[in-house]
Amino acid sequence: MEGKFTPGPWKASFTKFSEVRAENGALVAKCERLGGLVNLEANARLIAAAPDLLEALEAVVEHGYHRGDVDYYKKGISTATPAGITYAKVVAAIAKARGK
Repeated sequence: MEGKFTPGPWKASFTKFSEVRAENGALVAKCERLGGLVNLEANARLIAAAPDLLEALEAVVEHGYHRGDVDYYKKGISTATPAGITYAKVVAAIAKARGK
């Protein structure tokens, strides 16, 4: 994967805190109570899944390019359709993760 983030896979651990660490042991995130009833383990699992989720979304877009679906979207598919909404969400999520 490209980017300036610590490469995955990441793994959540639930010892002293809910932590997310990279395969090389680097601390990626530490989930602590934020003053409410935050589910620390669920947050840590979601963070740990981030590299895998990004890779999956990028594969969906890449697959669309190979099939020609993306050209269909570029030619004016309405973002009001379920397919258009889904594609727009995928592209927006990738851009957010990549800092664009």
